[in-house]
Order: sequence, then C-alpha cells, then structure tokens
Amino acid sequence: MTACLHGCKEMREEMKSGRIRVILPPLSVLETAFVALAILLVLLSWYLFVSRYSSLPEKIPMRFDFSGNVSSYGSKGLLVLGPILGTVSVLLLLLLAKVPQLHNYPVKLTEENAPRLYALSRQTLLLLAPGLAAVFCEMTRSMSEGPAGNKGWIAFNSLALLAFLLGGLAVQILRMFRAAKGPQGPGA
Repeated sequence: MTACLHGCKEMREEMKSGRIRVILPPLSVLETAFVALAILLVLLSWYLFVSRYSSLPEKIPMRFDFSGNVSSYGSKGLLVLGPILGTVSVLLLLLLAKVPQLHNYPVKLTEENAPRLYALSRQTLLLLAPGLAAVFCEMTRSMSEGPAGNKGWIAFNSLALLAFLLGGLAVQILRMFRAAKGPQGPGA
C-alpha cells in the first residue's frame, strides 16, 4: 500500500507542511476489542459510583498503602472523580486515535513508513484506553469498598495495571522503531 493514494503532488505539499496524509483501514478486531473494553470499564466505573454512593459514609478512604491500610480520608463526593477522569481520558484517547498525523513519533516519518507508523500509533492509543479506564475503575472500586475490600489486592492491582500500561507502551514503541526500517527489516 502506498501513501500516495490521492496524488503525489498533494503528498509533496503535505510533506512540506510536516504532515503526511494516509487513509487508515477500519479498526481491526483487536482494536475494536480495546475500544469495547475501555467503554465497558468506564461504564463499570459509573455503575460502581452510582450504586454505592448513597450508602457510603460522608468520609471515605482516599488513599491506601501497599498493605491495604487507609492512609487518608476525604469527602465521598470525591468518588465521582474516578468515573469523570476515566470518561475524559478514554474519550480523548479515542479522538486522538482518529488523527495519527498529529501524533509525535520516536522515528522519522516518511511517505514509505507513514502508513505503518500511523496504524501503530492508533493501535497504541487504543491499547492505552482500556488501561487508563481500568486505573480509574479500580480507583473508584477501592475508594468505595474501603479497607475491607482492599486487603492484599491494592498492591497487586496497582502493579498489574502499571505493568500492563508500561509494557504495552514499550512494545508499541519498539514496533514503531521496527516499522520505520521498512517491511523488509534491517539489512535489506
């Protein structure tokens, strides 16, 4: 697939402006699954907030140490931050995934590698969406359940989510470096 689908003259003009226009294919099954999971986690976060809010005391646990012990308390009204931040984060990632030509890349963008890099960048953002949604959903769950629901799980959940986000991001960045070398790979 060439990046020059709509005329090379237009492509050269876009190259001068620093942006390369590429028409991306529809979302893959995996990308669609990432989007669905992100939306599901945001909805779960809102469900946790709505279903538990009225039964919570005025002061609820806000922070926990790695043993699950409460380290600070705050107003139960702050519980709404989890669903709000999760919703905003996911919406921003989904919107940004639609405009990969505006993204920053760890490698030089050329007409040849732009389609591959744009697709990887879109996939990266769609991978991060459920990860961030899970972080805010877990924040809502842990704050609404208090110390009873957090014994032993807070460290595991936090580390697992961090590993998922950072690991997925690292893999995608490595894939971008490989994609910049071309479809033949190094030495070709």
